[in-house]
Amino acid sequence: MEDENLENTPVEEQTSQKDGGTEEPVTLLDGQQEGESHKDYAERLMDEKAELDDKNKQLYARTKKPKPKAGTPDNSTQPDVKDISKFYSTGGTDEEYKVLETIMKGQDKTFSEAVKDDLFTTFREGEKAKKKASDAQLGASNGSPEAKKVDTSKMTEEEHKAHAQAVIQKEMNG
Repeated sequence: MEDENLENTPVEEQTSQKDGGTEEPVTLLDGQQEGESHKDYAERLMDEKAELDDKNKQLYARTKKPKPKAGTPDNSTQPDVKDISKFYSTGGTDEEYKVLETIMKGQDKTFSEAVKDDLFTTFREGEKAKKKASDAQLGASNGSPEAKKVDTSKMTEEEHKAHAQAVIQKEMNG
């Protein structure tokens, strides 16, 4: 097959001089370097062909690998219903579950591997620390339980009556 390719290859005609000064035509094949014999050229072509065949085999093998279809979840990383229910029953949150899904997809791990992953355990510990810190804080103050004293000495008679009414209302309602 290579012989057929060599025969059908365009040629260039060049001339060379012999010792007597007469010119003799030398035929160079397409891609053949000057000074390279036909045998060396054929061997070089065979080596290049072998390299290309190896690359072709690698590319062909790569195309034969099955690829998951877009939009369909990979079953190996899809968590089992039992695992999910156990996760939520032990106090897992939706936010933690989203982190688990990211770890499963990004690192190609199963659900149980992702739960034990250092990244997830660090995230979970951080969330617990935040929750503990927020629970430990005191709530907003509602003010002193004692009523504030109002200086009634500078009030007019009408202001004094209005204040007395408000104090009486407060006592009755509360």
